Amino acid sequence: ALQEAGKACWASLELRHDRVYRVFARMVLNDVSNLCVVGGDASQVMRQHVKAGSVANVCINFPEPPHHSGSVTAENALHLLTADFFLNGVWPALVPPRGESPGGKLTIYSDNHQYCGTLARTLAALRGPGGERVFESVRGAECSGVGDEAATFEDVDGVRLYHGIP
Repeated sequence: ALQEAGKACWASLELRHDRVYRVFARMVLNDVSNLCVVGGDASQVMRQHVKAGSVANVCINFPEPPHHSGSVTAENALHLLTADFFLNGVWPALVPPRGESPGGKLTIYSDNHQYCGTLARTLAALRGPGGERVFESVRGAECSGVGDEAATFEDVDGVRLYHGIP
């Protein structure tokens, strides 16, 4: 956020109080004026307090998978990144209010490849009211990694799942 002061506004949304405090303390100590720190449940905040079409990018960093056991069939009633959350919480915030395209970008960072594959399949299956895909991967220039290492990706039902260092 600090690097984009005067150009963009950022928000940090955390559920856990210790994480809210940590981000807030860093914001104050580094005099970051374009960051808002919000404590709350993302499923409620995104649906009830974020204006439709008001978000350019959503970044989800290292989400907690529901299947700690490694089994994709395991369930957790408190799991956040569900089809309902993406369709009714994230998508409306990213899509311009009158439905013009393109909307904003969704990026999920994780070191759990199995979980990322599950999320990619969830996103690929989502459809809007007209049957259109809700989320599509950005096409065009290839993403490159750090140094000489080029980022690679696999196609998961039409959603790009990148590997390597962003």
